[in-house]
Amino acid sequence: MPDDFDLKNCRIRGNSKTVKDDNLIIETCLSRLNEVFVRYRLQNINLTPELLKNEWKNPTRRIDFHSFFNEALEEQKGDITAGTYRSNKSFGKKLKTFRPKLVFTEITADFIDSFSRCDAVYSTAYKHPETFNETPSCQTTIFQYKKFHIEWAQQVAHLYNRNQGVAWIGNKATLICNRDGYELIPQKNKDGSNMVEPVRVDGQFEERGVDAHTTNWCNCIRNRSLQTNSPIEKGAFASILAHMGKISYRSGTRVVYDPEKRKFINNPDADLLI
Repeated sequence: MPDDFDLKNCRIRGNSKTVKDDNLIIETCLSRLNEVFVRYRLQNINLTPELLKNEWKNPTRRIDFHSFFNEALEEQKGDITAGTYRSNKSFGKKLKTFRPKLVFTEITADFIDSFSRCDAVYSTAYKHPETFNETPSCQTTIFQYKKFHIEWAQQVAHLYNRNQGVAWIGNKATLICNRDGYELIPQKNKDGSNMVEPVRVDGQFEERGVDAHTTNWCNCIRNRSLQTNSPIEKGAFASILAHMGKISYRSGTRVVYDPEKRKFINNPDADLLI
C-alpha cells in the first residue's frame, strides 16, 4: 500500500520477511543507479533517460569487454570512416574468436602478448560432406605475425596453367614453383612497366621425388643418422605451422601454440588434436 512506503528513505515500512526481501531488492537497484550516476558525472556526460535505460538493460557492457567494445564502436560509427569501422569490427571478431569471454580485469600485458604472438593461426575451409578425404577441397589460413600477416590458400585445381605447385604473391611479383621449375611474374607499375625483370627456369621433372625423400628419412632412422636431406629443425618448424593450420580448421578456433609447453594456449579443444 502507498501508506507503507517511506518516500524519504525509499523503503517499505515493516519488519516481515517479505518486506525485508523487497527492501533488499530496492537497495540493490538504488546501488546500480547510483553507480551509473557517479560514472556519468565523473565523465562529465549528460545522462539522458535513453542512456539510463540502456545502462540498466545492458549492465554487462561495463564488465564484458566484447559488449563494451561493440556498443562503443556503434556509438562512434557516424564519426569515423567506413574503413576504420570495418577494421575495428574485424578486430573485435578476431578478439572474440581468440577469447570468447573477456572481462576488463583479464586484459593484461601477458594477454596482449599472447593475442599478438607470431604463432597465432586461424583457418577456414570447405570439404564436401560425402568425400572420404580428410584434406578439404579449399582452405585459407592466416598466419598472424606481430608486424605482418601471411595468407595461405590452397585448392584442388590447376595453378597458373600448371597441374600443381605453390605461388608466393608479393608486392612486386609472384613466384611460382613446382617440380618442373619456377617462374617470376612481375607486377606492373602505373605506366605499364614491370616492377622487376621476369624470370622463368624449366628443368627436368623430378621423378619419384617423394619416394627418394621418404627413403632418406627411413635410412636415417635405421642408421640413427642426422644426415637428413632437409634439416630436422626446419622440417619441425614447417610441420608445426602446417599442423596448426589443420587443427585450427578442425577445431574451428584461432590457435596460439606454446612451443615450451607443447600445447595450445587456452584452447583445450585444439589440444585434443595434437
